[in-house]
Amino acid sequence: MSNLEELLTIKPVMNFLNMNTYTANIQGLEEALDLYKNLAKQMGFEARLCGKADGHNRVVEIRPNGAKSKKPKLGFVVHLDTVPAEDDWKHNPLGEIVNGRVYGRGIIDDKGPAIQILQVLYMMKDYIQDDWCIICGSSEEAEWIDMEAYKAEMGENLPEFSITIDGDGVQNGCRGYLDLKLTFERNGTTHIISNFATPEGAANNSVPGLTTAKINGKELNYEGKACHSSIPQNGKNAITGLAKKIKEENPSAYEEFKGFFDLMEIMHENYDASKTLFFEEKPSELNGQDIGYTSACPTTCEVKGDELTVNLNIRLMIGTTEKEIKNAIDRICKQYGCKAEISEGTLPGYVPVNLPQINNMLQAYENILGKKTTSEIAGGAGYNAALPNCIIAGPRWAIAHDEEDTCHAADESRTIKDMVLLMNMLMSFLAMQLGLQEIKRINRKLLEFQANRKK
Repeated sequence: MSNLEELLTIKPVMNFLNMNTYTANIQGLEEALDLYKNLAKQMGFEARLCGKADGHNRVVEIRPNGAKSKKPKLGFVVHLDTVPAEDDWKHNPLGEIVNGRVYGRGIIDDKGPAIQILQVLYMMKDYIQDDWCIICGSSEEAEWIDMEAYKAEMGENLPEFSITIDGDGVQNGCRGYLDLKLTFERNGTTHIISNFATPEGAANNSVPGLTTAKINGKELNYEGKACHSSIPQNGKNAITGLAKKIKEENPSAYEEFKGFFDLMEIMHENYDASKTLFFEEKPSELNGQDIGYTSACPTTCEVKGDELTVNLNIRLMIGTTEKEIKNAIDRICKQYGCKAEISEGTLPGYVPVNLPQINNMLQAYENILGKKTTSEIAGGAGYNAALPNCIIAGPRWAIAHDEEDTCHAADESRTIKDMVLLMNMLMSFLAMQLGLQEIKRINRKLLEFQANRKK
């Protein structure tokens, strides 16, 4: 893209949506990281690939040209990887615009925000100081090897305070994340069940919208509703639905993996891990904030030979300890006769709610939307749990102020109007952080962005 004016249109967003950057697609992600780095350089910023993990550069770090500080005061954290798009999309998962709404996997989580923060900082580069950075990762939807490598490389030079643009409203903490793989051995010598599986490529952090089984050679399908696994109540879990149906209608098949079917029945439409998976029940408030509960739901499964494996995606409430996790796993294995393996785990993240940066973000939210909100605890785990002193802001509004969340669901989408409002909110926040009183010029550029959105 040679014309700098085009950097403020919707074109850069569409360019990234057009790329397949599912977390497992290393080549696609490498190309996207290179494109992101080059886009930043066109805007006049310094950009470098870093955080090398498994032989690949997994992070782009962006700073203003001539930045002197090794330890930025403020960081913006985003990511380019996405979960896969399943087959039930009505619109193009690689990006299309219909009636002022942008469709595409990643427009909310998190390609759209990754481009928007670049555009915001480009529009404000005449005003902002040199002590900021963007940290753009590429493995947020899987194991955070990118952030671990980046932190090891940076040491004590991580930003003093960071904001990840990946959530709902303003959030000063998040639940932890745990992928628990359970393996059940077949009982007896019959092979009534030859398959019980989610589609190839299904993500551990998404409620499955489809599960298939083969019973006595006959294939069964169960259609549910996919959604982000941090809000399993918004979907319809196809694993538990099919398991419950088989247990009720085919006792012989049930006997082959009895522990699995018993557990799935208990977890069907019940997401509270203190009631299904032996996690401790805790107070739901901390410092006056509602911190929710530990939720759990199955997300992927398969049969191989005489073993049936299922992944339980568990979102750990603030205050959960490693000892509590171990105790719960021990009881699960004993109760249901299975083996367990943690494939990925992150403890909850938390930042005190009374920090001035949070107050400024709340004020920016009110300035732009005309609505008051409070800082909340995020239901899902994001990069804010990987970095110190990191909060969440957008790209969605607070749940009470927004439409149904399509993140990780079919036809993920966002209106261009809301995208522009998010940019306004981020600029309003930066203006308060920097003590700027006059940003008419910046607002005019935003109007140009909106007017040029279809070019």
